[in-house]
Amino acid sequence: MITSALLSTALFINLTLLSGPELKSQVDPSVFRLTVLHANGERSSGTGFLISESGLMVTNDHVIRGATQMFAEDDERSRIPIKPGFYARSSVHDLALIQLDLSGADEGFTVPALELAKDTKSFYGGEDVFTLGHPSGVPIARFTKGQINSVEKEPRRLSFDANISQGSSGSPLFDGKTGEVIGVVTSFRTDGQEFNYATPVEYLHELRRTIDASQPKLLPFRGGFASGVAGIGGLSINLIISLLFFLAVAFGLRKLLRAAD
Repeated sequence: MITSALLSTALFINLTLLSGPELKSQVDPSVFRLTVLHANGERSSGTGFLISESGLMVTNDHVIRGATQMFAEDDERSRIPIKPGFYARSSVHDLALIQLDLSGADEGFTVPALELAKDTKSFYGGEDVFTLGHPSGVPIARFTKGQINSVEKEPRRLSFDANISQGSSGSPLFDGKTGEVIGVVTSFRTDGQEFNYATPVEYLHELRRTIDASQPKLLPFRGGFASGVAGIGGLSINLIISLLFFLAVAFGLRKLLRAAD
């Protein structure tokens, strides 16, 4: 049974002008460790955070890739199941939208949702940021501070130096001034340098708009684009390559037959 002791009942959190410790205490209930079970029996982990009071959660596409089952945990090690499947995913921007299963929650129970910034157009480098995630092997969430190093283009992504590690994938990146989520942590360098990346929040807004709010539909974890490959016009890149190869072979065979005539 999920109770209000697990999560704050605030629908959206007002984070403006909070100090680092105040921000951490406010956003803690909205950020979860994700445990992912795979068909071969292996487990992996990541981080997810809530963006609606209905339990809509954001993580990375690579976190859910190959999943057969998932559940979320808070710092008290209380488990909440993830509904089987995803609403939308993007391998290009490494984002996925999944859903907490709140069917066991008390009547009238609500979950806290983090505030999302509109965009990152005002960020150029040097701005203070925070991140909160669940590194592998660490029993509680880790809250770290850093700065935006640069904003890369095509595709746009945020480079920052707040300390993260394995398991932090899917963590929210917060604006140090407003406390709003400005990005979703996707990757980090493994050579010891604090050189990490986050997908800007505007791509999250784009992905969320692809969901039919009136009739949201969960797709199987193993469904969607093959191995999370980006789609073009509803077809995966792998499928398009296969079709092109088939056409090339067919064209070559046709030429060969003509030459033999």
